[in-house]
Amino acid sequence: MGLPSLLKGWQSLFNMIRLDSQFYDFVKAHSGEDPVKLRLRYGGDKSTGSISYALDHLTCVAKVGNKFTLADGSSWMPELMLNPLSVEQASSANVAKSRALLIDEGLRILDMTCGLGMDMRGFLTRNPVKIVGFELNPLSADVAKINFADYDNVKIVEGDGVEYLKTVADDSFDLIYIDPARRDKNGGRVYNLHDCTPDLTEVLPEVLRKSPMVMAKLSPMLDISQTISDLPGICRLIAVEEKGECKELLAIIKRRFDGEPLISTGLGDDAMSFTLSEEKEAQAKFGDPKEGLWLYLPSASAMKSGCFKLMSSRLEMIKIAPNSHIYLSANRNDSFPGKAYKIDEVVEFTSSNIKRLGNRIKTGEITVRNFPFTSAELQKKLKIKPGNGCRIFATTTSTGKKILILTDSKSTDVD
Repeated sequence: MGLPSLLKGWQSLFNMIRLDSQFYDFVKAHSGEDPVKLRLRYGGDKSTGSISYALDHLTCVAKVGNKFTLADGSSWMPELMLNPLSVEQASSANVAKSRALLIDEGLRILDMTCGLGMDMRGFLTRNPVKIVGFELNPLSADVAKINFADYDNVKIVEGDGVEYLKTVADDSFDLIYIDPARRDKNGGRVYNLHDCTPDLTEVLPEVLRKSPMVMAKLSPMLDISQTISDLPGICRLIAVEEKGECKELLAIIKRRFDGEPLISTGLGDDAMSFTLSEEKEAQAKFGDPKEGLWLYLPSASAMKSGCFKLMSSRLEMIKIAPNSHIYLSANRNDSFPGKAYKIDEVVEFTSSNIKRLGNRIKTGEITVRNFPFTSAELQKKLKIKPGNGCRIFATTTSTGKKILILTDSKSTDVD
């Protein structure tokens, strides 16, 4: 890594950060090495300011992995990273880019909690936007100033975004984005909206005076109904999934919106969207699995969104039982938000069948839904070792019968 053009404004920044040739030479020379071993060799009294920052940066790079790499292989790797926690809390490049597609181009945007700036990078794809990014932590703010030094349409400000809002006129922005910090003063995780910083439930009225639309990145642990109650004006709430895990709830809030929010199972146009009333009024169909049918397991975002009856009624699928959240169809349904498996065999959960399966199947994976044993307990009971092979679903039917469903181990995404 040579001296980049982003160096052009570093002299005006916080004096602790000096990205000189020593920093870049060290990063280039030790790229890909174990940062723990590097700290043992160069850390402590051996490190100057530049080397110390280079060690911090390389530690963050190792933590990033491919988080900031887009699907097309291009990279959004920041020029400088000094805090591993900021890497952990930052959105991935793919999620940030997909989230930005929800907004129009050319907006005036305030990012109240810019952190490492991944979300701003996403919004920059909607040119010609103008962004003001606030960061409360002085060091993080200076890092952001370095990373966005080449963007004339981005202004980074060290300070409290909530206090700043009190100084600007109403409708100063077209969109305000906020990612409340989910850590307490001791660094522990918090999940309740009231425990985050800032408390969005308190500042939302002021925020909506300054912008007609707010986008908030929230904890995936929050209850959807409670979130809608806590944040009046939510028009859409999206369960955002990545790599099989629900990463966040994304709330889109609009001034004077008083309709029923739309819940979505993802950011894309193919996501399943619905209202809580639709889910409440839907009628699911129940039936037993049979050889040759397709079995579907909802994605993490679909499970979080709670569209359990609608996945049956709207997609014309059979549900095994009210609490199983396993679905069936005769023909493959590409609209289902989750994974599909072809059923090879269905057996009742009896001692004789357990023994027979244990003798016949040597390796496989087990998934339990609405069943009295955990996956690990059932794996031990069947004497099947983890690994490629059969995928077994253990569940309970709507009539209370305990069954084991054997499928091909290779699932296919259908969302």
